[in-house]
Amino acid sequence: MYIRNYRKSSLVSVAIAVCITLMLFGATGCLHYKDVVRAVDETNASMLILPDSSGKAGTEPWMEPSARIDAYIEKYGKDNKATASALRIRQAMLLLSYKQYNLAEASFAQATVLKTDRDLALKALSDELIWWFKLDKNSSPDSSLDDVIVNFQKEIDKLDKNPENESIRDYLAEMRAWILLWAAPKASNGKKYKERLDDGLNNYAKTLKPADIEAIKTGKPSAGLDPIEFQTRRQVRAMAVFKRANEIVNEDKDLTTGDGASLDFDPKISDLIKIDGN
Repeated sequence: MYIRNYRKSSLVSVAIAVCITLMLFGATGCLHYKDVVRAVDETNASMLILPDSSGKAGTEPWMEPSARIDAYIEKYGKDNKATASALRIRQAMLLLSYKQYNLAEASFAQATVLKTDRDLALKALSDELIWWFKLDKNSSPDSSLDDVIVNFQKEIDKLDKNPENESIRDYLAEMRAWILLWAAPKASNGKKYKERLDDGLNNYAKTLKPADIEAIKTGKPSAGLDPIEFQTRRQVRAMAVFKRANEIVNEDKDLTTGDGASLDFDPKISDLIKIDGN
């Protein structure tokens, strides 16, 4: 229930962010603005359909909203490159969710006049986002992993300076944690395994508030929160991160306890990691 509502409300929140961008940076008149809102609404609707669901005959759910964005930009984008660029970022993220990696890359490349910290961060991480969405999760990390992790943290640190960026900061911090949770069990030795777990979870923990930690401990979002509130969504997603972390530390006890090193978690999350038998 909470996870389903989180997914829907998260998409709505992104739509709101794009609409605010359009208002602040010059949608060209009310008629044009309505066209943009329609494009964003249809993008949201298509993203709520799982990628393997079928749309109209011969089409995929992302095609019509993506085409509408193209049409809007073709008609009005020359007069307002900031609006066009904001929509290209939105389009790129839609296309990524449907595994249209080449099209997503092209959309990112066309986003050249960006105004919001959110869009600037997503554009800066476009290569890393494509890499992660495209990655075969059964593969093993290569030398690019370190650069990916560093680049994510650079953008997270920039976003952290402004409380208004909390939502996109949390999105990227969570993704960074998942990347390291994927990479940790594939480490060649216990030392690297622990470094990845420590890095992923400790830096992710910086985004969590005391109420979030308590929610993870109890397995329930804070009492009284509406299921669609931002804090509820953050807590539900954090539960998933720490559930996977606990699975990992108990899947291979030799890595968890060997090599003469120990996991060194931030004290505020140390109680959230339970090693069976300890």
